[in-house]
Amino acid sequence: MQKFGQALIILLLIISLCGNCFCEQKPPQEKSVNNSEIIQPGGQLNLKAENQAFSSPEKALASSTLISEASWLKREARYPEALEAINQAIALLKKSELKDSLAKAYRIAGQCYYATGLIDKCLENYHSALKIYEELGLEMLADETNADIIGASIFLDKSQKSIDYAYQFINDGRPKSDALLAQLYTNIALAYFIDQPAEAIKVAKKALTFADNEKSVGVKVDALSLLGHSLIALKSNNEAREYLEQAESIIKSHDLKEKKQQIYNDLARYYYEQGETQKALQYVNKALPIAKTSENFIGEFISYSILHDIYAKTGDFKKADHYSQIIIEISHDRCKDKLIKEQKAQSIKYDLQVRNKEIELLKQEKSIKELKLNRQFLITAFAASAMLLVGGLALAAFIAYRNNARALRIEARLSRQDPLTKLFNRRAIYEILDVEIARFERSRSPFSLLLTDIDYFKKFNDQYGHDCGDTVLKMLSETFKNMIRKQDKIARWGGEEFLIILPETETEGAFRLAEKLRQTIADTVFEHNGIKLNITMSFGVSQYIPSADIDTSVKAADKALFRAKKAGRNRVICA
Repeated sequence: MQKFGQALIILLLIISLCGNCFCEQKPPQEKSVNNSEIIQPGGQLNLKAENQAFSSPEKALASSTLISEASWLKREARYPEALEAINQAIALLKKSELKDSLAKAYRIAGQCYYATGLIDKCLENYHSALKIYEELGLEMLADETNADIIGASIFLDKSQKSIDYAYQFINDGRPKSDALLAQLYTNIALAYFIDQPAEAIKVAKKALTFADNEKSVGVKVDALSLLGHSLIALKSNNEAREYLEQAESIIKSHDLKEKKQQIYNDLARYYYEQGETQKALQYVNKALPIAKTSENFIGEFISYSILHDIYAKTGDFKKADHYSQIIIEISHDRCKDKLIKEQKAQSIKYDLQVRNKEIELLKQEKSIKELKLNRQFLITAFAASAMLLVGGLALAAFIAYRNNARALRIEARLSRQDPLTKLFNRRAIYEILDVEIARFERSRSPFSLLLTDIDYFKKFNDQYGHDCGDTVLKMLSETFKNMIRKQDKIARWGGEEFLIILPETETEGAFRLAEKLRQTIADTVFEHNGIKLNITMSFGVSQYIPSADIDTSVKAADKALFRAKKAGRNRVICA
């Protein structure tokens, strides 16, 4: 997962989460009532009292307390608790005449759903709030809710429509506050970010001119974050750092807990791009606990994506693979019911018990073409690979929505592909070995293994640097892929070792292919940064032994490889 937009990507800049600051109107003042049986400690509605017939003053008090509690919890980035409180308030207010309070509650709910990546629910609540504000003639609050809707709509593959509507909204001749203009221009910059980072920079700077006040401090952080990542995309890293550090200073001075996870991820991505992996780790380890506590799916997704990239870059592929699995689990868990319902049935003619392993592999290989996920999954699924976007922005989900196939490809690659060579990883090759064993049990068709590694590989790293070693691994991977058959499978076994599976091939045929590979590599002059490299490889060959487990056959190939090394290298030996 080497970069989400250059890879993943990254997921989506969470903007306008402080939007409810526009609607801090107090509910109508009612006479004091005894609320001991209505409100529990901490502001939670007494569920036992929820079904009682409240009087208007009691409803006003209960709903006001719940709204205040939800607003505070949202500022603390405790979104699950905020949603619990605000949804209780909505249930209570639906049975009242307090329409302005109901609209405010809908808007807070929309902001919380937005923060957790549930865009459909977010827009549903925003539109409910907008309808009430328009009915009551509260134009300013209606305008601010419209701005929220524009920002959320960007997630639904409506970037250009959102841009056009935002500019139309700005230029309709009606007066607008600086805070509202700052939010609108930040939304426009976000819409431009994916395809036009230079335009995003211009618009985000304009947003900053309107965000220079206490009411727009959250929007200012979002605009600074967008500027930072747009500049990273354009390779203007020094300027990007200035904006991101300015955003960090603001969240510290104003204690903006709901923005901390976002900016910490942003800085982690920046330092990763700069090659400062220790600093990147420091920041991502600050961001991840906040995202987990708040159940911020997007924030978790970005943090784990950055961790994957860091460990893949430093060569710790075991940890990189671990984090790629977490990313996939997050994506699947969020909508696993939808996945189960919408995955097409496989047409398998053979006995399911015998072919269980093969079926699982086929599902993975064909899932890109055969899965048709609903809109909510596309929003929350990865970007797979995520993933892989341009920075700490939460754009991964958005890109996944725009391109379903790309999201699924990234997911498949993360779980089964070596990041450097793009070959299968060890776990994937074991799955393929299970398939070959099942095939052998059905047809008794033999298969063989080639285990090979690079002779004196350490010298390439020691003499020319690790970049040279990486280049050698990638060049050899391409050579192998070009020379083996379509049905053959190759994996990076570990370090400088490769394992090749040769279906329907006995020892003699495997030996001939290994010798051909060995000779071709020895005769080829490879090149790295103008340096000519002579590479040789040693090979161990074994045929699958049906009376033992697969590890026995792998060990036999490994022993043959060891003998080839001891015999002088650059040779093929059969088990």
